[in-house]
Amino acid sequence: VVSGNSGNFAVTGSDPNVPAATPLTYTVAQSPLATLTGLTVTQNPPTGATVNYTAPTGVTVDTLVTLTVTATNTAGVSTSATTTLTITPAVVACVAPVVTAGGPYSVGFGGTVSLAGSSTGTAPITYLWTATAGSFTGATTLTPVYSAAGVAAGTVVTLTLTATNCSLTPGTATATVTVGAALPPVVNHVLPVSVFSSATGSLTVSASDPNSPALLPLTFSVTQSPAGTLTFGAPTLVTPTSEVVNFTAPVLPVGQVTPVVVNITITATNAALLPSAPEFTSVTVVPLPDSVSITNAEYRTGKQRLLITATSSVVSPNVILTLKPYLTESGNTFDPGNVTFTNGGNGLYTMTLVGAPPPACNGGVLGGPVLPYATPCSKAPLRAASNLGGISAFHALDRIRQ
Repeated sequence: VVSGNSGNFAVTGSDPNVPAATPLTYTVAQSPLATLTGLTVTQNPPTGATVNYTAPTGVTVDTLVTLTVTATNTAGVSTSATTTLTITPAVVACVAPVVTAGGPYSVGFGGTVSLAGSSTGTAPITYLWTATAGSFTGATTLTPVYSAAGVAAGTVVTLTLTATNCSLTPGTATATVTVGAALPPVVNHVLPVSVFSSATGSLTVSASDPNSPALLPLTFSVTQSPAGTLTFGAPTLVTPTSEVVNFTAPVLPVGQVTPVVVNITITATNAALLPSAPEFTSVTVVPLPDSVSITNAEYRTGKQRLLITATSSVVSPNVILTLKPYLTESGNTFDPGNVTFTNGGNGLYTMTLVGAPPPACNGGVLGGPVLPYATPCSKAPLRAASNLGGISAFHALDRIRQ
């Protein structure tokens, strides 16, 4: 019997007694138990019967069931006989697969995209994706991931999904995926740097390439404005994504007090010759600091007048010296503000500050004892500073008078 179908068979018997002890009564039992459903017996007196049954559904292999039929006469005497029933799998009609490949798809240069195929037909169904370029992860599933690594930008790739099952006719479907353009690299930010006149310096430039795989190596272009201000040397520590740009700062003219700012523009180009957006930074060339000294300091107590003589190693009318805040004899700090020295030429400077509190000599402690205000002084509170960055050592009063 075929799985899921019903059937029956007839049984007959005889009784040897004279007169015969009929009608005969029939019963049936199965092994294994509960394999067949609707297992019943229809009596056909005086000596026959019909056994009815239904085979279970879902049987995938031939399955044997042993049936034992027992006949009992009116005298209560019984006898049995066995037979075997074979349940065979149902024959299923095979429906050929019908597939769709989804799409059309698009993918970034060197990137990946998930595909969405679908199918109908008799299971089990096996799948296989193929492409005119690129590769797959999970090519034997309906939803693989397509990779455009190594595929040229702008390529339209044909994807084919093939499905096979019990049918002799495979199902196929196609779709396209368009590979996008390659992307330019991105230059990382470079912090501004400062160097002294005539000094050497460097800028570490680096960039990243967003393509997969990255289009390396990257080449860098570094330009400056004003042109020719810095002298560039050969780059060092070159890697596929970075390098160190070496330069020498110009020698600023003697007496120049303002720094020179050089604007730097950096671009990177990948292996596909795609240039990055420019990245901007700067190099500030600072004049060398001068050497500043106080050569003489005098305080006149009666007139509260401070007289200072100082020198700068840079002889220039552009060099300006100022007096730094100083400790007074009473222990306070006096800030003379933006009072400048008089430039006497040849690097010599003088200052006369009227109304200045007495610089610390032997006191200089708030609330401390009053000590003789006379040289030699144990305290050196005076300093002069230059707009070139030079600053003198602390200097004590050389002379105190009325």
